[in-house]
Amino acid sequence: MIGILLTQRLMDSPQPPGAFLDFWTTAYQAIED
Repeated sequence: MIGILLTQRLMDSPQPPGAFLDFWTTAYQAIED
């Protein structure tokens, strides 16, 4: 499985943006299924 997330978001804080968290959550759910 390969996941690619393309965004135009600047990493302006140590906390990842919500889109990154949603991407990883969805990716890990796909692996479990």
